[in-house]
Amino acid sequence: MVAVYATLAMLWIIGGDLLLGGFAGEDATVVAANIGKGAAFVLVTGVVLYLLVRRDEQLLLRANREVVNTGAEVDRLASFPRLSPNPIVALSSEGTVVYANEAARRAAEEAGAQLTSILPVGFAGMAGQCLGTTLPINGQERSIGNRIWRWDLFPVDGGSVYAYGEDATEEIALLAQLTHAAKMEAVGRLAAGVAHNFNNALLAVTGYTQLLKDELPQDDERVQDDLRQIELAAGHAADLVRRLMAFSRRDAPVTDVTDLREMVRDVLPLVRQLMPKTIALDSVVDGPEVPVRMPRGEIEEVLMNLAVNASDAMPGGGHLFVAVEEHGQGEARRANVVVRDTGVGIEPAIQARIFEPFFTTKPAGKGTGLGLASAYAAVTRQGGTIRVESEPGLGTTFTIELPVAAEAEQLGLREAAS
Repeated sequence: MVAVYATLAMLWIIGGDLLLGGFAGEDATVVAANIGKGAAFVLVTGVVLYLLVRRDEQLLLRANREVVNTGAEVDRLASFPRLSPNPIVALSSEGTVVYANEAARRAAEEAGAQLTSILPVGFAGMAGQCLGTTLPINGQERSIGNRIWRWDLFPVDGGSVYAYGEDATEEIALLAQLTHAAKMEAVGRLAAGVAHNFNNALLAVTGYTQLLKDELPQDDERVQDDLRQIELAAGHAADLVRRLMAFSRRDAPVTDVTDLREMVRDVLPLVRQLMPKTIALDSVVDGPEVPVRMPRGEIEEVLMNLAVNASDAMPGGGHLFVAVEEHGQGEARRANVVVRDTGVGIEPAIQARIFEPFFTTKPAGKGTGLGLASAYAAVTRQGGTIRVESEPGLGTTFTIELPVAAEAEQLGLREAAS
């Protein structure tokens, strides 16, 4: 364009000066000077025009690149909600759902509910609040089915609110476990102090009782019987102290390896003796050895406690099932002891407290509230876990999970057995 301009301008100037000079009879030198002056003007304006056009071309190219980049960025941002593994929902100012990504629709479908059922309660009002204050609302939870969804709401331009969700089920469960472990640790410390002081007082009671038995006449049956009752009560108190100390102690894990299947198999006859004839006992225990680091006496005590509780939960008879299972590979290999009954079940509010010492739902005098607490302490001391699943009227299942011993330790068990 600049070259065309320069060519036409030069032809115009040269032709015009020659034509006018011929008519006016001007000297050839004057005509040449005018042509030179015109040529210089055309050259300067041509260069300026070229620079201006070049600048505009560069600006246009830059603008085009920015448009392309902006379009790509818009595409990326637009694909984020669609590709996000977490639920994302767009709400209008009235709280109406105007968009939901695939993850949100899938979460609602898995819950067997409408999309709005996984959103926090009162989400419509929250949308209006977000837009009114221009501030986000964070950490709003909604429980549906067996999942807990946590939502953060953010106001955006155009009068909309974006709600970003995440599945917080495992996080909340882990936090609850951590809180429970800390509470049990604190209760254990308290129980240890109480048991120690109580044991000191109990030693004085039993000691002075023995002195009285020796000093008082042996033929006085009434006095001797009273002293025997004191000794009997002191024996019960000593057993309570022993169980308190067992709950509170934090010994190092046992290193001796024992076959879990064998231990459970040996305990089953004792469990059968505890059960009334109206309760059927079935078991699935046989199979390859499952080496664990658990004292035989402790696994026996745990199973007996669970069996007693199961029997109390089935006053009209029922079914008790005991099984040993194994799952996982390598360091993640675990062994489970499952104890399942068909009793009355446990209310959710009670499930949260059943492992607390002295907590019991039995009538006064029927239980100390230390059975499950002792079982919890024994299992966790060996790096295991014990959990409960129950619904009122549908029975209860306790699952004891223990780490399986390493291969070298298994070899030691086989050599000892041979």
